[in-house]
Amino acid sequence: MAIARSKVTAQGQISIPVEVRRRLGIGPGSVLEWEEDGDKIVVRRAGRFSFEDIHRVVFGARAPKTRTIDELKEGIRRYAISGQRPKKGAILNALRRSPLVGVDLDLNRSLTPRRRVDL
Repeated sequence: MAIARSKVTAQGQISIPVEVRRRLGIGPGSVLEWEEDGDKIVVRRAGRFSFEDIHRVVFGARAPKTRTIDELKEGIRRYAISGQRPKKGAILNALRRSPLVGVDLDLNRSLTPRRRVDL
């Protein structure tokens, strides 16, 4: 049984129903893959993740705590005067503990100049 239906426009475009977008986690800028599977065509979200996707996996639905510029500067100042040096391999170890371990990430994709980061 079909989840939803879409109509193809004269230009070959379709609208993805909201139920499908929710199930696949598709939003503006998402990339879809089309794959032939026998007599079927399978559409899936491509294995590329946005900053928002990674943030959602790591921190859940909660919004990050907002801080003032003065609080950020104070935190940087305290870190700088503490004399702590980053531990060798700390980033790699943090990535290994990440909930994203085993996720199919496309690390060889080309950079797209249209990507924006909202502040």
